[in-house]
Amino acid sequence: MKRILIVVGSVYGSTIQMANYISRKLDKYGYEAEVTESSSLENVKKSNLLLIMTATTGQGDIPQNITPFVDEIKESQEDLNDINYAIISFGDSGYGPTFCNSGRTIQSILENRNGNCVIPPFEIDTVEYLDPEEPINIWCENYIDKL
Repeated sequence: MKRILIVVGSVYGSTIQMANYISRKLDKYGYEAEVTESSSLENVKKSNLLLIMTATTGQGDIPQNITPFVDEIKESQEDLNDINYAIISFGDSGYGPTFCNSGRTIQSILENRNGNCVIPPFEIDTVEYLDPEEPINIWCENYIDKL
């Protein structure tokens, strides 16, 4: 059974709700999904896939709760080519160039450490989708069997 670690960057709680929603869907497909609001590289190495689900806050910033985790990755000297990952980011397109910047920043950091992106980053515009389950369902339909 594939183990998926879902690390969630959340400000007001809606991203954690969507992480729990996708975790239940993954469980139905036979994956073992764990949702956490903080983690470490050591914990990631015990998983088959790192799924980062993150909101974007402020001026395109990473939520505070996962900043230590992201900093650990950024400051690590390790080559992360054994780490498979995917990113789902949430943002408001009204913020223009900083839309979903949190996910883009994390993507860049993981790329710089040679992480293996197994699914294209998925950006959800909270202006376009008032019900965030809708784009999560689209992601699941398109990618869940590719994990």
